Amino acid sequence: MPPWQEFDWVGREISLGPSIRLRGLMRTPRCAAIEADPATGRRDLALTRLLRERYGHVDFGIQVEVTAGGDAMVGAAVTQAD
Repeated sequence: MPPWQEFDWVGREISLGPSIRLRGLMRTPRCAAIEADPATGRRDLALTRLLRERYGHVDFGIQVEVTAGGDAMVGAAVTQAD
């Protein structure tokens, strides 16, 4: 699937394989931890600013709610259900 296609799934139902159903709840922004030097904990890289400038957002993905469970299989189709 194309990059960030999941952003279109917020508020919609998603099918994962034949039985699993999810509902997209909200976009998830990256946290500031990606800007910190692991050795010192100090922020030393304005990565979120660079992401916003380059891609127009700083979101990492989306949060979902499971509405129908099942077994997830490698290679299962992921589709927007509605």
